[in-house]
Amino acid sequence: MDHLHDIFYIHNAIMAEAAELERVVQTLSQEDAARTEGALEQFVFYKSVLEFHEGDEEEVFFPPLAARVAYGAQDYIFDHEHHRKLYGEIEGSLTGLLKAGNSGDWSGLSAKLYRQAVALHATMENHIDKENELLLPIYYENFSDEELKGLMAKMGEEADKMPQELMMRILPWMFNANSADDREGMMRGFKELVPPEMFAGMTQFLAGQVKQGDWQELVRRMPELGG
Repeated sequence: MDHLHDIFYIHNAIMAEAAELERVVQTLSQEDAARTEGALEQFVFYKSVLEFHEGDEEEVFFPPLAARVAYGAQDYIFDHEHHRKLYGEIEGSLTGLLKAGNSGDWSGLSAKLYRQAVALHATMENHIDKENELLLPIYYENFSDEELKGLMAKMGEEADKMPQELMMRILPWMFNANSADDREGMMRGFKELVPPEMFAGMTQFLAGQVKQGDWQELVRRMPELGG
């Protein structure tokens, strides 16, 4: 079993959201403060996901590699530090747009926000490609299947510490960002990682949050979810 493949599903969602942010900031209007407020609220959620995921990597995923491979994770931690600065800048620009209202500052702030969103999209694309294509193979080369399974279990334990309201929002967000094949893989991974009673609650919750057709396709692939 490919124990690290579950990482791809959160990576897919992170990439999709970065692309969506770049698209959304181009559509913001000085006359529509509600839309800007919605974009800010969505970005604050996205920032929370990113900070939790990157923190999980730094606390649980990277240290075992650093103990076996010199400088194995330093480049990725450096990226995370740059990301955190960019998250703060984007949140600041969105907040600034709301405060600008109908003033002449809006146009300049909007252009600045777009540049920041483009930078985040490009930076995240590069970072995740490096993790998927360069970093994960190093784990396969240096850890046994049993060790990788244990490592993912520890990451799952960290995810259990996530605030419930954030977890309830992340699950449908991840589901919607992935393809039908990846949704199946994601749910099979969850089934392996979490206790049965938690998995049952997770599936019941998701069934009520995502498009009916998408859920029915998943149940067709995993009939046990329909029970």
